[in-house]
Amino acid sequence: MLPNPIIKLGSLEIYMYGVCIAIGIVCAILVLRIFGKKIGVNKKYLDFIEMDGYLAIGLGFFFATVFQAVYNYIENPSAGFSLKGGMTFLGGLIGGALVFFIIYFIFRKKYTERFKDVMPVVPCSILIAHGFGRIGCFCAGCCYGKVVPEGKWYSWMGVNFPEIPGVVFPTQIFEAIFLFILFGILSYLCLKKKGRQNFGIYLIAYGIWRFLIEYIRGDERGQLIAGISPSQFWSILMVLGGIALVLVTKFVFFKDDKKVALVEKEEVFEEKQEEIATIEVEEPQEVIEEAKEDEALPEEVLAEEEPKATEEVNEPEVEEEEVSQKDIEDLEKLDGATSEEDKFLEETEEKAEDVKEEKIDDDKHVERMRRQLLAQKKLRDEVELESSKKSTKSLEEKLGKK
Repeated sequence: MLPNPIIKLGSLEIYMYGVCIAIGIVCAILVLRIFGKKIGVNKKYLDFIEMDGYLAIGLGFFFATVFQAVYNYIENPSAGFSLKGGMTFLGGLIGGALVFFIIYFIFRKKYTERFKDVMPVVPCSILIAHGFGRIGCFCAGCCYGKVVPEGKWYSWMGVNFPEIPGVVFPTQIFEAIFLFILFGILSYLCLKKKGRQNFGIYLIAYGIWRFLIEYIRGDERGQLIAGISPSQFWSILMVLGGIALVLVTKFVFFKDDKKVALVEKEEVFEEKQEEIATIEVEEPQEVIEEAKEDEALPEEVLAEEEPKATEEVNEPEVEEEEVSQKDIEDLEKLDGATSEEDKFLEETEEKAEDVKEEKIDDDKHVERMRRQLLAQKKLRDEVELESSKKSTKSLEEKLGKK
């Protein structure tokens, strides 16, 4: 316990309480920086959160004093309203949070990130700063507990402060230990388990702890509602707010997870679509080339048969029979090409069905694939029909000449 100044430089006096507060703030900023980087938060966004935090901390001390002054005035109005009656942490937390979010919502449009991106980290920063702050309270001799009864099994826990009569519970140390343990738990959740519910867990855990430890607090802190201390009143609201926040963040992160799953599914679908498109673009081209070859075949036959018709005029029937036989073979080739196209179409549709069964669950994706297959089938049918018309017309012209 060091209630007196530890350093004096002229009129400047430095107390251990102030040193502990400074250490807590530095540690809070370091945790914000290190943990934020670990979970991938943008550096410029962390700079913004840090600057916002400085303003919230500065005004938080003011609100901590105002809240305590209000409690003192409610308890004893005759003493008047004074800002020299001490501070209360929960008043500073509430006021600081209010300042933080007002500034945040004014300037947040400059950033693509949102507060939920740093929600796993912020409670860790608050906890470590608060923990060192409670050590400072112990050094200053404030926020102490009730007198410890003699002859009890827990009497050894009592501490004697210079300006406090009797041996009292060191509630500052109890709370500091709790805060550091909770800091360790939430840090693990943040770095290893994403820590999405960290803020809600902090509000619930600290609210319950603070409500219970108030029963052994011995320092005078005014009154807000009869029957419970001001801190117990705010603790109840913290627990309720924490439960609500857990439910809200669960819904928000559930929506984000669903979006990520849809994006991943879309990527898988696009990969499969590219594979199918590769197959469907290459093979129809081969079919088209075969159709062109079949289209050119009757002209070759005609070119071969015209000299024979000139030289062998006495045998027209034999020549006509040979031409007709080749024409029949050409038509059979066209039929074979058509059957190959049908077979290819069936294989493509089977591949599409396999992709649908394995990876595609979304009705929109299935509909897009179905339309694509129909469009490609229509293209093949048009190519086939055009090729058949040209081949048939060429054969009819050749036979007509004969």
